[in-house]
Amino acid sequence: YKKTIESIDFFFLDTAIMQPNYSNLSYNLVKSKINSNPLELKSKMINWLKSELEKSNNFKIIIGHYPMISFGMYGVNKDLMIELLPILKTYDVKYYISGHDHNLQIIDIIGKDFNFKQIISGATSYLYPIVKNKSDKVFSTFGYFCIDTDENKVNIYDIDESIIHQEDFIE
Repeated sequence: YKKTIESIDFFFLDTAIMQPNYSNLSYNLVKSKINSNPLELKSKMINWLKSELEKSNNFKIIIGHYPMISFGMYGVNKDLMIELLPILKTYDVKYYISGHDHNLQIIDIIGKDFNFKQIISGATSYLYPIVKNKSDKVFSTFGYFCIDTDENKVNIYDIDESIIHQEDFIE
């Protein structure tokens, strides 16, 4: 579904439907929970996402449970990257927010003609270790992120209400 707050459109995806055999899930388990073919619903969800992104003139953020890339135990989710990266690039989506990895991360994904941030906020229960850490914005600590906007900025706060990331979102 889509939720608009001020000048930001949030697009929520069910990544368990997009990847019914990922992590501790199986195709049959997902199919039994949704009473439908996950691959058919995935196709509808992707078509809906593209259509809604096309209509949006706002700053865009996509949210799913599984990360596309992580410095934690899940690493690069190749299937999700293949599926979503072209969409993020085409529709100029600047943030992809997920959970699943039990730590806090802000990862800058920088290409020659497009960049975005992968934000992982899954650190409110058991902590997973950081496997690779090439950033000062990756934390193996309990907490959560709060995203707030202040005029033309995105502010990301940690559990102690300290700003750990800030950037302009209106160019």
